[in-house]
Amino acid sequence: GRLSTGPRFASLEELVVDGLAVGRTQIGASLRTRDGGGWVIGAVGRRLDVRPLLDTLQGKSDVTPTSHPNGSGGLPPLEMNIAIQEIVDGTDHTLGRLNLSADYNWTAWKRIEGDVAITADNVVRVRLAPSAESGFDLRVTADNAGQVLSTILPRSEVVGGALGLTGHRASENGTLTGHVQLDDYVVTESETLTR
Repeated sequence: GRLSTGPRFASLEELVVDGLAVGRTQIGASLRTRDGGGWVIGAVGRRLDVRPLLDTLQGKSDVTPTSHPNGSGGLPPLEMNIAIQEIVDGTDHTLGRLNLSADYNWTAWKRIEGDVAITADNVVRVRLAPSAESGFDLRVTADNAGQVLSTILPRSEVVGGALGLTGHRASENGTLTGHVQLDDYVVTESETLTR
């Protein structure tokens, strides 16, 4: 690994760790300061256990968010570049490869480009980017909607189908509005009216 600090060790400038193994996580990771404040995070490796992150997002963690200089809560600015072969998410199975590039600025994600393999032949693709007009556009697609839904909702009765989600956020902190579309799917083991 490698560690770089500011004068007299007053600040962290860069940290590179090769072969980090914590619990089920096995990755190489880097952290360096970002111009204008915040951090650039990189991670490449065999496996990433995201259960602690999910606990934090669901309010099950004791982690206290860093405060923005103007007093609002939120994470500091982040740039993330991640390439992982396997994701452990706490469900009955692990997910396949994850490729992610993203930018976050105190209160909102400004850009996300990523894909995760639910199985070898079912990839979920996510894109969040500034709109050509104003605000931000979101697009999510999946090759097998049934598998995606069963990962999120274990009792889902949807089999197969293609998933498409489009959305728009008018401003950085605005409400996301969108449209979800499922095509060519089958609903099993449910009442006829439910189907």
